[in-house]
Amino acid sequence: RLLVLREDILGVLWRLEERGQQKLPAGQLSQAIGTTNFMIRLALLGLQKRNAIAGGTTGWSLTDGGRARASKLVRTHRLWEVYLDKHYPQDTHQLHQSAERLEHVTTPLMQSSLGDAKKDPHGSRVPDDE
Repeated sequence: RLLVLREDILGVLWRLEERGQQKLPAGQLSQAIGTTNFMIRLALLGLQKRNAIAGGTTGWSLTDGGRARASKLVRTHRLWEVYLDKHYPQDTHQLHQSAERLEHVTTPLMQSSLGDAKKDPHGSRVPDDE
């Protein structure tokens, strides 16, 4: 559960950077992800320990290593959305929810079978495979 939460935080921070926002206070993270401040603090400590994020009271941002991990995660998420939309068409909200679960359990072999789309069904850019 904590691993998924850490990955969710990386994804949120990456998407904020994509939109031009550099830092996010921990209190806003708990709202964005939908969990308690206590769980967010545990996850943030783990991410700091892994040198994936930097910051503190003024807000959190990705380090270079955290950005690389987050980019892979967002790529996987968006490729799942493309795959699901092609093979199992559904409401875009449902696509997001399904991809949200699958992104955490995708192996490199699974990801290679998802294809190499440039945009997801929402029109967002799929990050390059680094």
